[in-house]
Amino acid sequence: MYRFLLIIFIVISIVLITLIMLQKIKGANNVSTSSSIGSSSTILGFKKSSNFVTRITFMLAALFFIISLILGKLNNKYILKKNGNKRSKKVTN
Repeated sequence: MYRFLLIIFIVISIVLITLIMLQKIKGANNVSTSSSIGSSSTILGFKKSSNFVTRITFMLAALFFIISLILGKLNNKYILKKNGNKRSKKVTN
């Protein structure tokens, strides 16, 4: 299960990077060709956040954080199991 989640995590990371880069390129093109700054459908050339790509980006970002928390928890369990459930000793002075 750990490897499966790790592969999904890597794929989501690559897709997120690609989507964010595409949005920045698209936004830069819209700003340079925008003729109306205060129109109702755009603000400074950017479309409203109801854009499909933006929604996908937010969903993938949420999955990214959730899977990273799960992977951290699984990794912690693996380390504790490997060490025989020994907790690190606190150093007191």
